[in-house]
Amino acid sequence: MSVVAQSFITLEDARRHLRIPIDDRAHDHRLEECVNAAAHLMTSITGRILIQTTHTNQYLTGDGTVLLSLPEYPIVPSHSITVRVSAIRAWDSESDLAFWNGNSGEDAENAAVIVADEGAAILERVDGDVWPRQSRSIRITYQAGYATTDDRYYQMAEAQQLLTNWYWSNEGLNQTLQSLNLPGATMSYVQAGMPVRALAILKQHSRNGVSLC
Repeated sequence: MSVVAQSFITLEDARRHLRIPIDDRAHDHRLEECVNAAAHLMTSITGRILIQTTHTNQYLTGDGTVLLSLPEYPIVPSHSITVRVSAIRAWDSESDLAFWNGNSGEDAENAAVIVADEGAAILERVDGDVWPRQSRSIRITYQAGYATTDDRYYQMAEAQQLLTNWYWSNEGLNQTLQSLNLPGATMSYVQAGMPVRALAILKQHSRNGVSLC
């Protein structure tokens, strides 16, 4: 097992915070479980992939307007966003839509798509057309989430460290451990008593419609 890609902290970060001697590797497997369970729990609680990630070939459905809301946010306009649309879902006849990321040195006149709202991850069609209502007729690749240049990245790291500590300290307690399935692994976590500070941070970044206990 290794630390998952969605993690805001490394194994060494967790070890240092828990004051585990750097040469003590006896608990590495359990510590990785705690770090990964914390990362997965953050995604489950907020309903989002929080760390900056490239989302490749997501299939979306428009609502017949010029605005399209992407599932993950905030988006990274400087990253190459690829948008393809097929009116009949026959992808051999799909067409690329020219995207403009707002850079002054680029040609905006021929753009079909611009970023209307970076934080909310909303794209706008400016070519006189609308996003089709045809199911899954929009295929898009984009980058979204928090990077190390964003203060929110470090808020997420703090929340994950708190949750990691919580899992670690609960290991020996007489509490019922719940099963958590992750790609390639099954982990355990305690449902009750999560750190208040971690929940407060995650509440600020939860997707609309996701309720926190």
